[in-house]
Formats: sequence, structure tokens, C-alpha cells
Amino acid sequence: MISIKKCSLTEIHAGMKLGKAIMTEMGTILLAENTMLTDALIAKLPCWGISEVFISQQEVFDVLKDKRRQFVVERDKFIVTVAEIFNLLKDSEQLPVAQLHDFVNEMLMPLLLNSDAVFSYLHVMKYKGEYLFRHSINVAFFAGIMGKWLNLPKTELQQLLMAGLLHDIGKMRIPIAILNKPDKLLPAEMEIMKQHTFWGYEILQNADNIDEIVKLGVLQHHERLDGNGYPASLKVEDISQIARIIAVADVYDAMISQRVYHKAISPIQVMKKIYQKVFGFMDSQICMLFIQYAKKYLVGSLVKLSNGLIAKIIYIYNDGFLEPIVQMMTGECISLEEKSEIKMVEFIC
Repeated sequence: MISIKKCSLTEIHAGMKLGKAIMTEMGTILLAENTMLTDALIAKLPCWGISEVFISQQEVFDVLKDKRRQFVVERDKFIVTVAEIFNLLKDSEQLPVAQLHDFVNEMLMPLLLNSDAVFSYLHVMKYKGEYLFRHSINVAFFAGIMGKWLNLPKTELQQLLMAGLLHDIGKMRIPIAILNKPDKLLPAEMEIMKQHTFWGYEILQNADNIDEIVKLGVLQHHERLDGNGYPASLKVEDISQIARIIAVADVYDAMISQRVYHKAISPIQVMKKIYQKVFGFMDSQICMLFIQYAKKYLVGSLVKLSNGLIAKIIYIYNDGFLEPIVQMMTGECISLEEKSEIKMVEFIC
């Protein structure tokens, strides 16, 4: 079904098609009906005195009505709340545990339980605040989602959300110059960074009403099955399940995120890297389950391509780690594996 919608310039994206021609007062056509908008054309519109346009959209590409957009608004509010909680700890050394429990149980749990699409929503990265706070929210949700896929009971899902939310709380004790350093850390700086797991555990030890299993998730999320993790170089049998789940969530979100010293990687390629670390590094059952379900729940996401156009992911290969097939707004379908010059550059909703 095709709909025509009047949109302001802040509401349009490259890849949308004009539902009506753009004309001068004298009747000269500047852009014809059905013209596919590009970033360059959108940039010219204000210069022509154009403040709104009519857009022709297939319902499946109706970005403005998509539920993902509302989730992103809610997530950004969550990030602000996390920033307030973490900064309160930094200022007073007091963790507001009651506020944390209310936040997890009343805000995060309903979204986790009631929406199977949360996984794809988390790939929208447009947030200008500190990475630590967005990462904490994302890891909480990714961990909780994996808990759902593992059919864990509600109590354990709550623990996963809490542990994911707090897994990097110890970084509030790390000097800003190290935490936000744009270059590779020096060995001495890396040793300080590694202390965040112990410091996080220590913070939680001094707080009331935090489950011990949550504390272990915070302490152990950088332990690895081959004994080469930190802080205690634990062997496989000594690493808690919650820490194993947090580990996968932490690695995945860090790698799909754009950071000062790290370029974002395609989710499919991150899954490939996780698969390569299954044996002896991270829990194989959790990793394989994650990859299986992650592919399923990325289908339907809207992405911006390196050619400036918007597309919808319509198929991801079950076997291997080939890039997906996407559908353009024109209805054309292309394989990003075959069109290697075209990349997914961001998830827009």
C-alpha cells in the first residue's frame, strides 16, 4: 500500500520518494514526482526555500510510525536515568539500590517481557551522551533477551537485567583520562582498566539488597573459559552462568558500537567473530543460541546504506555469515554479499 505524507525537512531521509513534484511559484519543476531523495538533494531544499515536502512511502518503510522510534525515545530516557544513578554513586559513594530495583522491575522488565523486537531496536546508535551509559542499558537488554531465549524464569531475567546494567559500574572509579582515552591504552593503563570488575564487585558488596548472583556477574564478566580472563583467571567450572551471558552481551554491543578508537562492525561480522571465539573463550551454548536468534530478530530492521539510501533487511542466511538481502524503497531487492561495495552504515529504526 502506498501513502502520501506531508513531512518537514527534519522528518525525511535519503531513500524516500517524492509523492508530489516540488515546483517554484512560477510552475517550474525543481524535482519531479517519484524522485528518489539523496542526502545531496535534501541539503538543497532549504536553499530553494522549501520547508516541507510530500513523501510517497510503502507502509513497510513508514519510518515515522515505526514502533522502533518510540523505543529509541524510551531508551534514551533510560540512559539519562542510568547516568544520574552512576553519577550519584561517583559523588556520594552511595548506590541508590531501591531506585535501581524500581528501574529494573517497573521500566526495563515490561519492555523485555512484552516485545520480541527489542533486540533489533537496540541497534539504533544515535545517542550523543557518554558511551558507558548507553552501553550499560544495551548490555542489560541483550543479556535479558538471551535469558528469554534460554527460557530462564522471571527472577533470573531480573537478575540479568540488573547485572547487565551494573556490569561496568566499577568504571566510575577509573580516571576520565584513561576511561575516555581515544588511543590504545598503555600496559599500565590497561591494568587500571581491568580493575573495574573488582571495583564494581566492591561497590555492590557495600550495598544492601543486591543478589550475590548479580555481584558475580559484575565480577566475572571478563573471565574466559580458557582461564585467560580477569580478574581471577577462573577456570570454566568456576564461572557463573550470569557472567557467561553478560560476557557475550558485552562483547556484542561493544563491537557493533561506533567509538572514538573503534569503528562499528556489521552485526553479521560481529556474530562471525563471536563464533570464532566459541571454543575455549566463551560459552558455546550461549554463543550459538545468540547467533541463531539474533539473525532471526534482525530481519525487518531498517538500515541506511553506504550509498545514502534506506533499505529493509528481508533475509539473513541461516548458514554461515553472509551479509543480508535488503529491499529498497523502490521494491528492488539486493544481496549485500554480492554487492560488496554497498555496506550497512547504521540502523535507523
